[in-house]
Amino acid sequence: MMAKISCDLIQDLLPLYCDDVCSADSKNIVETHLQECEACAKLFQQLKSKCIINTKAREEKSAEEVIIGKIAHSWKRSILKAFFKGAIIAAIILSLVAGGYYTLFVQQNSMVAFEDVLVSAYMLTDEHITFHLQVDDGYCGGTMKTYIDEERNLYISIQRTLVKEKLTNGEEVMDYGFNLTDKNCVAVYYGVPGNCKLLWKQGDVLPKAEPDLSLIHISEPTRRS
Repeated sequence: MMAKISCDLIQDLLPLYCDDVCSADSKNIVETHLQECEACAKLFQQLKSKCIINTKAREEKSAEEVIIGKIAHSWKRSILKAFFKGAIIAAIILSLVAGGYYTLFVQQNSMVAFEDVLVSAYMLTDEHITFHLQVDDGYCGGTMKTYIDEERNLYISIQRTLVKEKLTNGEEVMDYGFNLTDKNCVAVYYGVPGNCKLLWKQGDVLPKAEPDLSLIHISEPTRRS
């Protein structure tokens, strides 16, 4: 016959029994004792109530932690989304600013009107023709652009940026020359097709150039594709 288990030992086992972490033998011993001992049974009920309260508190705390975790996760995602959205907007703005700067200050696609250019044509030698351009639009800087179409018409023009630099003193002069034999041009125009003025055509007789134009650079026009 099993010896009687003391209440002190049972009360030591009650927390483990309440949390359901004791062994099967210990569980049987506790349950047998609780059926016989009213004091330990009452103590067990009190302890069981506390366990229920603690379990509920832990569950509520766990639920709160889950909610807080979801809020934190959502907040982090919002921050990350806002960061990427800001980065994309910043990249777009930077691209627009860079494109605008290039269009306004770098790209030379604003042609000086023919009315603002005084053009003189000369024969540099028997094989070279040169065009002396005096620009009177009040600005400086720019590039001489040239190309030849498939019909051997040569177009020359002075192109500036949209935002122009004011000419403070003097005048702007540009020269363009080429070899008649090499280029075999039938005509030379200032401007672009549809917006141009005839400067010279085959058969025109031109005066000889002044000595100070004898060292003019002979440019190579490009053909429009």
